[in-house]
Amino acid sequence: MTNKEIFLDTAVRIGDRLVENAIWEGDLCTWITIEPDQENRKSRKTKKVKAGGKVYQGTAGITIFLTELYKFSSSKRLLKTIKGAIKYTLNTAIELPNNSFGFHSGRVGIAFAAVKVANVLDDVFYLTEAIKILEPLKGNEALDHSIDVIGGAAGAIPALLQMENIFKDKFCLNMAIALGENLISKAYMEPTGWSWSSDNKSSYRNLLGHAHGTAGIGHAFLELYNTTDSNYFLYAAEQAFLYERQFYDKKSYNWPDFRYSELSEYIYNDELEKLKKTILDNAFSSYNKKLMNAWCHGAPGIGLSRIRTYKILNDNIYFEETENAIRGTINYLEERIGANYSLCHGIGGNCDLLIEVANNLDNNSYYKIAEEYGLKGIKDYENLNKKWPCGTMGFVSDPSLMLGEAGIGYFYLRLFSKKVPSVLLITNNGNKVSDIRESKMLQSKYVNNYFEKTISVASKLFLFDFLEFQKLDFKIGDGISDITKTYYSINDFINSLTNSQDKIILEDAFKVEKRKYELTIGLSCYYQEFTNELVKENIENINWQNSIIKLAPDVEIIETSWNWDEFLNKDVIENNYFKSKNEKYFLLHRTKNKIISRSISPFIFSLINLIRSENKLGKITQNVAKLLDDENPSNYNKLEETIVKQLIELFKANLVTIEKDISYEDFIINTAIDNLSSNTEQISNYEKAQIGIYQILRTSKKHLSNEDSLYRLYQIDSYMNNLIIYLEELNMLHYYTNMIELYKAANENREQVFLEFLVLISKTFKNPLDSYIINQ
Repeated sequence: MTNKEIFLDTAVRIGDRLVENAIWEGDLCTWITIEPDQENRKSRKTKKVKAGGKVYQGTAGITIFLTELYKFSSSKRLLKTIKGAIKYTLNTAIELPNNSFGFHSGRVGIAFAAVKVANVLDDVFYLTEAIKILEPLKGNEALDHSIDVIGGAAGAIPALLQMENIFKDKFCLNMAIALGENLISKAYMEPTGWSWSSDNKSSYRNLLGHAHGTAGIGHAFLELYNTTDSNYFLYAAEQAFLYERQFYDKKSYNWPDFRYSELSEYIYNDELEKLKKTILDNAFSSYNKKLMNAWCHGAPGIGLSRIRTYKILNDNIYFEETENAIRGTINYLEERIGANYSLCHGIGGNCDLLIEVANNLDNNSYYKIAEEYGLKGIKDYENLNKKWPCGTMGFVSDPSLMLGEAGIGYFYLRLFSKKVPSVLLITNNGNKVSDIRESKMLQSKYVNNYFEKTISVASKLFLFDFLEFQKLDFKIGDGISDITKTYYSINDFINSLTNSQDKIILEDAFKVEKRKYELTIGLSCYYQEFTNELVKENIENINWQNSIIKLAPDVEIIETSWNWDEFLNKDVIENNYFKSKNEKYFLLHRTKNKIISRSISPFIFSLINLIRSENKLGKITQNVAKLLDDENPSNYNKLEETIVKQLIELFKANLVTIEKDISYEDFIINTAIDNLSSNTEQISNYEKAQIGIYQILRTSKKHLSNEDSLYRLYQIDSYMNNLIIYLEELNMLHYYTNMIELYKAANENREQVFLEFLVLISKTFKNPLDSYIINQ
């Protein structure tokens, strides 16, 4: 037998086993698949379940393999099984929600399987059934939440475009375009390219790769471009690939896997309390760069997207990336011993890249490598009647397309014939349609996300279209994003201004957006927002007086000299407009792993500015009082309440963080007081007075709890005399004149008046040792 005949024979033998193992329910059939035991997650065990109807690990995927096999090896038993499997599959589709667009896990994949059966069996009944499955999706494109190749639009779009060649009524085409628009609306339009969020609870950055990341999404846009000839979708595709390009690892010829598996284990096992304790105990390790080499994550899947892009665009950057992916894949295959043969994350999927490149570039050397691994699998497993190692937990045997033997059989069909299309890279080479969308629409939206105000101000001041001035091309070409190009263009334009006043004015207009760009460039560790929220203190439990208050990372405040919103809203600008300043204040902060800017009041600006230098409520209150030119202690209560209300809102918005000031109370202050007697010559009388008042505030509670009333009154008089001395030293005695007179006039209620005096004093002297400790 030739190698080709051996490969077909292997596929047939796998198909025969699937036919033999089918479970029949009347004229419907399914299989038993292997899934993780969700009820006993910690055990990491699997359980046998009846397969559902989806492509990834269900009957739709098995049907796709059996139908492809039927083209080359037809039999009555195989035909009966195909019909039984597709009927079972169609029945399960009814239960899927009306926004289940996924190719691997939704309605589109099931419809795709039905269309494949219709074509091979030449039976229009299955085309009618496919339309019935797709119809409920119409109009719900914006409700697609999964978005990636496995669960959402990125997998659905290429399949819909391919099915459009069959239906030719623009039903599938319009749905694909609407899904593409929805993908664009959900893009993280970062300065270094576009990405999409999958699960930021346990990922370091938005994911790369084909199954869940930017390679698969970029490929979906590319197929839209190839079908519509609209550079609107090409622009989106290249932005996705640009994001991925920046993370390429030259040493391994691969791209990193940004999933943080250690963190996802806690989430998967529903051990959030354990995770919280680990973080609070400082025992939680941060993400370390890791690499995976598979269709789902890593070079093989990314390479598939790039060979397709090179074939369509003929751009050398995509040829280079294809070669890099091939090299990384081959290196990985050479190192693997005992790997599984699945399509998703096994040898079958890795070799699919080599087969696809060989078919597209007529380079037989890559096919030979795939052939070598195919023959090795037959020798090690099929010829020995051993079960094929599958992509399931523990490599347990499974019948499915993406994890099991149906996929392994499909791999051997790919080795057998070039006519067998990749099921890992759905493409459309059919009819073209025209689309009026232009890349400039997307380009303007992208650039305006970052620099709309600066560009508007520049255009109004200097009477020209800044975007036209830049002459941005929709092609990525040199690998620099339009955001970065615009950032440097604005800087260069400002520096080119010869009028110093013009330069000052435009720098001020650029200030907020410039800093937003710079902060966004530095964003990473996307899971941190989730972990921070997990360990966040409940507001009800916060003792604001005994807490260290800090600005959260990535929080900044900016003051502009002029109100640029007001400027842009003016129809006519007076000649003297810029002679007087009209300040405005902005807050930049991180939320949902983006940097957003918003205007804030002068009071909030001042409060946040104070938090940068002071981290205790008492000091913050004192300094706010100074800013308000109101240092009357009788107003401290109300002022502090106002500040606490604002701090609560800042805390809710994750703009400030709170730490319990245990060490401050239990160690630093006590140490300072204990050292007072030996260090008196090193501190000023002002600091001595502060420390003295704090000693009274700390020790009076203990003395006033003494049962001896005469002792208590003696201590009160002593404390009062010392307080008067300290307040006089601090030049603050005049603020307390009324209270002191009340105390002197009091007799039986002297103790009550003193307690009220202490409350008033405590509002002023929350942290009287701050200056002493800083100096030490």
